[in-house]
Amino acid sequence: MKIKINKCWWRLIFKPKVKHEGDDCFGVCWHRSRRIEVATDVDEKEIMDTIVHEMLHASDRNQKEEWVARTAFDITNALWRLGYRRPRE
Repeated sequence: MKIKINKCWWRLIFKPKVKHEGDDCFGVCWHRSRRIEVATDVDEKEIMDTIVHEMLHASDRNQKEEWVARTAFDITNALWRLGYRRPRE
């Protein structure tokens, strides 16, 4: 799926497992190829948090990880409480 972040097109890819530097992780943002990979082997709320988290990295690669994690967590909780869910394919 293609998504637009800060006027740039990115590919959002869902995979059963995601690895970064050899380790399993929930997601990763690849700036050079404008690609975001998100693991699907976790619960739906974690997937949403990972999508928001990696989109924040894509929008501003200079933000510290602590800020990205906290902001993604807060946005995810607000969206979740509002009833937003990922559509089933």
